[in-house]
Amino acid sequence: MDFESIRTSISEKLGDETSAMISDDFVNMQALEKSFNDKLSEVEKERDSLKERNEKLVSANLNLQMKLGAEVNEPKAKEIEEDKPFNFASVFDEKGNFKK
Repeated sequence: MDFESIRTSISEKLGDETSAMISDDFVNMQALEKSFNDKLSEVEKERDSLKERNEKLVSANLNLQMKLGAEVNEPKAKEIEEDKPFNFASVFDEKGNFKK
């Protein structure tokens, strides 16, 4: 439905005087909707721009990794830590208090 058909429908249901007051509110709502739609368009353009920029950065990063070779993706021996279970006894003394 468009604005004019809604206004006509209200006018038929409520009468001219009441529909005129409501019509003013609809005009204000229509202006607000336009403002929201404009802002939404701006946000969508920014999103698309950021997506494009991200794709370019991912591509450049991939190219850089390929130039540097496979060692980029392989962790160094010092960086590899074994998952050992935590020993709670190591943080408490014989009285059950935290060690200093």
